Amino acid sequence: LHQFIQKMNKREKAYFTSYASTAMHGKQSNYFRLYTYLSNHTSFDKKEIEHYFSEETFVQHLTSELSYLQGILFRTLISYNFERTPKDKLGKTILIINILLERGFKVEAQRKIKRAKETAYKLEDFTSILKLIEYEEEAYFQIGILGYMKKLDELAQERQRIYDTIKNLNQLRILREEIRNYALNMSGPVNMQVVSKYFDNELMKDEKSVLSIKAKEHWYYVLSMRLFITKGFDYPLDSSLAHIRLIEDNPQVFKNATMLPVLSNALYHSAYQKEVEIFEQFNTKLLQFKNKSETRNNYIAYVMYARRIELYFQLKDVQKNEQIINDPKFNKLLTHGKLVKAQVDYLYFLIVRACIMNNDFRKARSYVNEGIVKIQDSKFMLHLRIFSLLIYLELEQFSILSYEMKSTIKVLKMHKMYNELAKAFIEFIRKYTNNKNDSALLTELIQHINTYKSNVNKISSTDVDGLLYWCAQRKLRKDALNNS
Repeated sequence: LHQFIQKMNKREKAYFTSYASTAMHGKQSNYFRLYTYLSNHTSFDKKEIEHYFSEETFVQHLTSELSYLQGILFRTLISYNFERTPKDKLGKTILIINILLERGFKVEAQRKIKRAKETAYKLEDFTSILKLIEYEEEAYFQIGILGYMKKLDELAQERQRIYDTIKNLNQLRILREEIRNYALNMSGPVNMQVVSKYFDNELMKDEKSVLSIKAKEHWYYVLSMRLFITKGFDYPLDSSLAHIRLIEDNPQVFKNATMLPVLSNALYHSAYQKEVEIFEQFNTKLLQFKNKSETRNNYIAYVMYARRIELYFQLKDVQKNEQIINDPKFNKLLTHGKLVKAQVDYLYFLIVRACIMNNDFRKARSYVNEGIVKIQDSKFMLHLRIFSLLIYLELEQFSILSYEMKSTIKVLKMHKMYNELAKAFIEFIRKYTNNKNDSALLTELIQHINTYKSNVNKISSTDVDGLLYWCAQRKLRKDALNNS
């Protein structure tokens, strides 16, 4: 009950207060005083409540008073929300239809059922459609089924179609949750045996297998996550654009928040393809979803910065990368933005990669040290550990590098992340520290990375582009030094 009250918004609280003034014997009623106490306290302690109201007789049966308050709250908010959205109004209409049928007003009920079903289909509210089919059957039974057997058969077929649609929707929703969970937790090469169900699934082979607009949204999301897993963003932007259009064209079906993860994926896709104009269009759409919610605005800021860093990395725009690295708002988001752990981990990976691209290895060292402490159990540990080796190599801190190499091997083995990519870099570091002539070694390392990246049986989920860029830039510097 306390958590429920804490989550009520200002309008709901104002509505309840107005209701309490008339229907609960004024603001001095036991129930409203309990409500006021719970609303003003961020934590719940029954003993503290009993102490606060110790001189009141109702405190002797506090549990039943709280239970009664909860019932009043639910009834009040049901009344408040009946007129809030088309779906709420539909729910109210269904209750009215039930009352009409119970009192024998079957003709008026049928008229309302017809209009309500049109609304339910537009909203893709399949549960309400099933309920309306039940009421429509009841109306025919009240009229008398003779002469309506064909209509009852049609309703039975309609019910089966809705069951099939719900099943189709749930299957794609489950597939969406599974692939999202896999993408968030994967590290190193993709296990194609594990993810084959996302690629070979019959539902994903043809868009025609999708039976509803809601299901199509899940279909597009799974498609975008498949591209994310395999780094297949060299495909055209058609799927991202179609996904956005689907949501924009059906505002009656989707909430505003549905668009946020879609725009996040589209921004990544366009950044990867260096489509600057389309990227800015997506970014403008993203900023339109800002509101008074701190959580939402932090998420939007995270997406905006993460995707922009990716864009500037793909464009190799050192100057704009530098602007983000030094942006106080970005650093505040990173350290005090109340982001979820996976988002913080990803930002550390991006910012260290950006510093390396800018040849700002001292700043990279500062961020990588922060990141290693914070993301010890993250999939980005592999990235940061390798970055750390490269940074100490660039700074020529060889005594620390030797220790860091041993620590990296130990940590990555412990977390089962000591893969072919890590081994290639460790071997490169070992050879380099022996002869300090790394031009030929870098050529060999680049070959190892490209082999790792192109292995069709282990499609790489590790972002090796940053590592390849460092190798190429260092090789250019070394070759130029040798030539001079």
